[in-house]
Amino acid sequence: MSLFSGLYVGASGLVTNQNALNTTAHNLSNIGTLGYTRQQVIQANKNYDTIGLAAVSPKQVGLGVQYADVRAVRDYFLDKAYRLESGRSEYYTTHYNAVTEMETLFGELQGVAFQDSLAELTRAVEELKKNPSDATNQGLLVSKASTFLERAQAVYTGISEYQDNVNEQVKGQIDKINDYGKKIWALNQDIIAIETGGIERANDLRDTRDKLLDELACLGKIAYDEDIHGVVTIQFEGVDFVTKDYVNEMGYIRGYEYNKLFAEDIAKGLRGEVDDSFYVPSWPMLKNQEVFSVSEDINSDKNTDIGSLKALYNARGNRRATYRDLYPVGETYPEYPDVNNAVVIEGKEYEAVKDPITGHYNNIVADGGHTYTVSDDGVVTSVDTGKVYGTLGINSRDSKIFYEAKTQRSAIMNVMAEFDNLIHGIVTGMNKILSSDGTPEGTDEDVLLFKRIAVPSAGIDVSHTDGWVTDNLMINPLAQQVPALVNKGFLMSDKSVDQYKADALVDLFGNTFSRLSPDTNTQLTFAGYYIALTSENATNGRVYYSVSTNQEAMRTSLDNQRQEVVGVSDSDELTHMIRYQNAYNASSRYINTINSMLDTLINAMT
Repeated sequence: MSLFSGLYVGASGLVTNQNALNTTAHNLSNIGTLGYTRQQVIQANKNYDTIGLAAVSPKQVGLGVQYADVRAVRDYFLDKAYRLESGRSEYYTTHYNAVTEMETLFGELQGVAFQDSLAELTRAVEELKKNPSDATNQGLLVSKASTFLERAQAVYTGISEYQDNVNEQVKGQIDKINDYGKKIWALNQDIIAIETGGIERANDLRDTRDKLLDELACLGKIAYDEDIHGVVTIQFEGVDFVTKDYVNEMGYIRGYEYNKLFAEDIAKGLRGEVDDSFYVPSWPMLKNQEVFSVSEDINSDKNTDIGSLKALYNARGNRRATYRDLYPVGETYPEYPDVNNAVVIEGKEYEAVKDPITGHYNNIVADGGHTYTVSDDGVVTSVDTGKVYGTLGINSRDSKIFYEAKTQRSAIMNVMAEFDNLIHGIVTGMNKILSSDGTPEGTDEDVLLFKRIAVPSAGIDVSHTDGWVTDNLMINPLAQQVPALVNKGFLMSDKSVDQYKADALVDLFGNTFSRLSPDTNTQLTFAGYYIALTSENATNGRVYYSVSTNQEAMRTSLDNQRQEVVGVSDSDELTHMIRYQNAYNASSRYINTINSMLDTLINAMT
């Protein structure tokens, strides 16, 4: 053994403890750094020098200490649990924000709440009943109808604009997901380059990558794994996203592209038509496979309630919703011919049955023994009066199924559909009463309160509505110019007052007209319907708030547990610093002692 070997042992202690002090200082300087992981020094013995053999074991001399490793202290299972609950928390928080926005839109609009305009229209109808032929009352009715429609369209436009805003957020989050994926892939390459030699660990780069994984987990459901080379591969919603070799970037297709691409499935009713401007998240490398399944149940047990992107996509829905998206019983849906087998007569549902032998519909026998024929194209006609009651439409069973599958999941579409149903009921109801033929559009001689801006040429337009929807309505210009023209000034041909129609208008607002949705049973008046609509939205908001609050508490708890592992404690690090400083000083004194001993020996030999 060399005389100078003692110096080497001391030098190893100086170098090793100096590096340990540097690591401790690095920890202390990053106490407030978000995403930083505490680094832990691992020291180990150097190889021993064998100088001989003894009876029991070799004679060995230690060669000092070495800086074996600096590891980032993390708990894989806590990270996984934290990221899962973060994604779930973001899902419900995003839904809560959407519902809150709906509440805001139903609140004050230019200082006047929509509910006030509905109440004022009701009062105008009640005033008209007192004296239908009075010009003041007629003018009041037209004025309040105009205000009502203006407020209704302001609400519907506000919801539509928010839906467009959410649509842009969907696109923004897709871009963000791809950005995170590319950054993680690049970090994988940098970490490999640094750690391949087995000498150094890229802990700071790993911290950056872990922070990106935390952010990515908020956007969607991820699964990830790290191989022996330090490469992290990621699956996003069950699809390979970041691999060893490339990033499978998420894309999006616009609604008009989607409708062309899946035209056959849409025609069969297997997929829903998407608004032309809406973005549908997809995987371009997988032939534009959709990222999310619209038929997937949202369930915490199945972890299908993860990520803000899915929440935004679900909340937005796939189109501008109208009353027809509530699938009211008896409403005809040409795009789904198999479900059109019911008709509503005097407020009661009846189903038409085809004769298996002739293939024609059997007659419908209603309450009171009244009989109705059903033509092959579904037109229902009274045998007694010859009156046409309409065309066969969806039955109550399929109504609920379609509503829950196609509308209910979207917070925005659900509110839009329910709100449009209210406006549709009021507008068409008033027009039917005021018209001479009992239809919303009336005859050429009728001057009604409301008109359609665009009139479908074939009864049902490309949006699958008859045109009596909120954003396609206007006040009849003739009624605005001369209110007395409405219902001919409420005068009969013999100049007597048409009290019957004035009373009918009051009854329209006083009687029930619809359920809120297919999964409720209570029939509501217009005022009751609006209250139920806003109450339902508020209730949903409270539910989402409660869940998101609980999820945030769980996420915070898990993060606190993570911080106990990965976080930097100043007291612990100062303790380590004192220990390494003392070890450094001891190594220094050891070297001084060896140096003094060697000096004495050399001087004694001279």
